[in-house]
Amino acid sequence: MAKQKYELLPDKVVAANAETIKAIGHIATDTDIVDYVSGQLMRDYIKIGKKTLDEAAKLTEQTIMSDDFLDKLGAIKNMVNWCYSGRQVYLFDDDFADLLSGQGTADLKISADVFKQLPCNCFYVQRKYKNSVGFFFDLQGDRMTMTEYFFDDAEKDYYSESIAIELQYDMTVEELIYKILGSYAKKDKAGTKAMICDIAEKLQFIVYLSAVNAEIAPVTKRQVQKKPTAQHPQKSSAQPQKSAIANVGYRIGIAVRKHRQAESSASYQHSPQGHSAPKAPHIRRAHFHGYHTNNGYQVKWLNTIFVNAERDDNDISTIHKVLQ
Repeated sequence: MAKQKYELLPDKVVAANAETIKAIGHIATDTDIVDYVSGQLMRDYIKIGKKTLDEAAKLTEQTIMSDDFLDKLGAIKNMVNWCYSGRQVYLFDDDFADLLSGQGTADLKISADVFKQLPCNCFYVQRKYKNSVGFFFDLQGDRMTMTEYFFDDAEKDYYSESIAIELQYDMTVEELIYKILGSYAKKDKAGTKAMICDIAEKLQFIVYLSAVNAEIAPVTKRQVQKKPTAQHPQKSSAQPQKSAIANVGYRIGIAVRKHRQAESSASYQHSPQGHSAPKAPHIRRAHFHGYHTNNGYQVKWLNTIFVNAERDDNDISTIHKVLQ
């Protein structure tokens, strides 16, 4: 496991919201979070705001139905479930993350069944993209929730945005994205296009983690918990105190850097004799390949091919077992 040399953002989020996390006390559903927050708001409106019970109830409903507060509810759910599901962090190599972030919706023409192959259902992805530093991911039943954290240079602080996706396994991941944002398209075409790009960018990382040959080291299993049989799960009796960090795509990142350096090397641009040199090495883009097996729908990551570069026989993929 990688040594934690600095405090990770999800650790900071948990520390800042320790009382809320402790009060909820277990892996929570959307209903659990809404009930908890509603109760807190009712008490505040009555005790601090001096409102009547009916007034407090009306104000509470207005608050929890607002778009801004829906983001907050998603953030609470993600941090609580991450804390009680093993605190798994997937730390992506920067160059490999750039490669994934550069892919678009066309690379997600694969079945949503791929999400059934995730190594765990609740985790944090650390990668840099624009002013984003990473995002929480939570999957319960057919509902996926992601909360992304951004750094505000002006305020020198973080803020978050959440999105929930209802999965339909008879659709492709690309089709899911367009269905989610279909209602926004007529109102704000430019804004919708940006949202499509941002959602697709995050899902590249989720799909990669689902791939049968994803490079994840180490593959930690302590965060995997059986689905609760009771409607309201009991409090976790063995909550881990430290985050479980797994490095993702580091050997792929090394290979990308190696061949990019070779591509820019002067030795590839000119031959000693002054004749035309062979075509400079270049990257043939990577992509996902989905296929059906006896164990269900699976996806394989087909890695970047470095054309005209020196042959490297080292395998840079690590196969890991996934939940069935």
